[in-house]
Amino acid sequence: MLNFAALFLPCFVCLIWGGMLVSTPHKGTARNLYMILLLISAVYFFVDAFYVGQIEDASDYSLLVRLDAVSQFVTMALVPFMVLYIIVAQGKVFSWPVTYLSMIPCICQGVASCVIYMILGNANAVAFLQAFDVMGAFPPEFDIPIYHAYYAINHTIYNVVLAVEVLGGMGYLIYVFLRQKDNKELSSFVLLMFILLAISVFRILLGRQFLKSHAGLSSVLSALMALDMFFACHIAVGLRAVEGDKRAILLSDALAKINSPFVPDKDDADQPVVVEYVAPRTPAVNLTPTKPKNLLESFIVYMAKERPYLDPELTVQEVCEELHTNRTYISELMSENFKMSFRDYIGLLRISAAKRLLREDSSRTLEDIAADSGFASSSQFVKKFKELTGTTPRAWLADQQ
Repeated sequence: MLNFAALFLPCFVCLIWGGMLVSTPHKGTARNLYMILLLISAVYFFVDAFYVGQIEDASDYSLLVRLDAVSQFVTMALVPFMVLYIIVAQGKVFSWPVTYLSMIPCICQGVASCVIYMILGNANAVAFLQAFDVMGAFPPEFDIPIYHAYYAINHTIYNVVLAVEVLGGMGYLIYVFLRQKDNKELSSFVLLMFILLAISVFRILLGRQFLKSHAGLSSVLSALMALDMFFACHIAVGLRAVEGDKRAILLSDALAKINSPFVPDKDDADQPVVVEYVAPRTPAVNLTPTKPKNLLESFIVYMAKERPYLDPELTVQEVCEELHTNRTYISELMSENFKMSFRDYIGLLRISAAKRLLREDSSRTLEDIAADSGFASSSQFVKKFKELTGTTPRAWLADQQ
């Protein structure tokens, strides 16, 4: 009983870390992918625990057959999401269609498996699995097309596709590990994921029959996988983008400032809410983000480069037209990533610009400062400034000197 319980340790680790992350602030695409990866991993380890456990009676075989249908989807979804998460962790931008394409093999396999399972029926599938376990090969008494189809889709094709995905995933992990040695956190995470896949492959090669008769080995492998997952999760929580990727730095810094609370402090005078756009000195050095691949990046780059908030008559509709989107998506973007409305965000950018203007030339009038920072009038500027800093522009400037 203790050995069987030990098989669920990796599943418990994923659930515990997933529960801890639910209460944490939103961290963008990487955190979303990480949450999905944890969920898929938890289901995978749960199903895997039953597969390598000591299954003997018919009722357990009935449960095993049902879990088999789940595993057809979950097992092959694990590697694609792991690869996608590592892509994002490297600071690379990807589009969601890539995700959909990477899921095609497991979706096709899962649908085909479920269709065959429904045609075959649970009782027949249980009888077939019991006979297969006893003989260790295809039972002659089930020599009819439907059982051959069930065996081919649920075992042969499934194992081939899974082997291709796992080997491809392990190859990609080796590539990332060799390429990102300077990023200690990412390389450590990749190494732990490689070890996890290696242990999983080792368990598959041993076979459920062998593991059933060596319960101690099953427990040891499960404990190693649980320990591996614990450290991998610990590292993944603090993963940052690779410093060699300029776009990753821009987005990471911008999101960090956006997610941080606005604190009216004198040290915050030159800390804009959005990353400053710095043009390259020579055309050959491309350090600025070009051709944004998603709405969040497009919005950040547009605000940093074009600074449309300096126009007092700026509207959300104008921003939508520039980014080729609509109000609904802009509203979702502001709510999910900026934790404020579009109007409040523009106000922060204008106040940030006004602070810089005040420090550059303290002799300028409030009317000039207001006009150059995007406010329609000096009274509107002073009102917004007091709302965010708790003091007037002149009093704030005096405190800075």
